[in-house]
Amino acid sequence: LICRKNHDIEYLSTGGLILGSFPHARYENGKTILSQGDVLVLYTDGVTETTNNDENVFGFNRLEQAVRDCKDQDVDGIKAYLTDSLFQFTDSNNVRDDITVIITKCEQPFS
Repeated sequence: LICRKNHDIEYLSTGGLILGSFPHARYENGKTILSQGDVLVLYTDGVTETTNNDENVFGFNRLEQAVRDCKDQDVDGIKAYLTDSLFQFTDSNNVRDDITVIITKCEQPFS
């Protein structure tokens, strides 16, 4: 998921199976440009599939909104905000899957 400086959300369109589970898996190469202020969030399905006590999933819409809400913070602030959002949604009791998030923020343009 990429949250652009203007808060637009984009998803990477190439890839493959989950990393590390299949030794002979093949992946497509893709390319995108990150501009100053853009945030790239890579995450496992445990993030979007986490459920609350009513069995509602956190889902893509909540993830997108959470990233939009905190994208102007530094990477540590984004991590803290996403973690808090997930645990508030689940009440910290329904985490049944791994939750892995990698956050990259483009602080200055590449030349």
